[in-house]
Amino acid sequence: MTRSRHKGVADPLVPVAERRWLVVRDACRRVVDCTELEPWTDLRAALNAERDRRLAQGWGGCEIPVRCAFFFCERIGERLFVGIEGYLPGTQPVR
Repeated sequence: MTRSRHKGVADPLVPVAERRWLVVRDACRRVVDCTELEPWTDLRAALNAERDRRLAQGWGGCEIPVRCAFFFCERIGERLFVGIEGYLPGTQPVR
């Protein structure tokens, strides 16, 4: 088990036994793209691969913050949110 530098801070990109979704949203939080990730997928690798794909397409600002499961990217006045989510978009239970 990997030790955290800060006690009690979990890594949100640790592979898990449940499905996750790589979701791209626009500035109004509308889903632009959604990819289902199988259980035990390397979530960090999936997010890094999407970042690399965006960079290759000319998107900028694709830094992934420490201990985060998302990043923002921009291109020609358009800003997108790209993140790993625990629910299929539109199916999250209401609290």
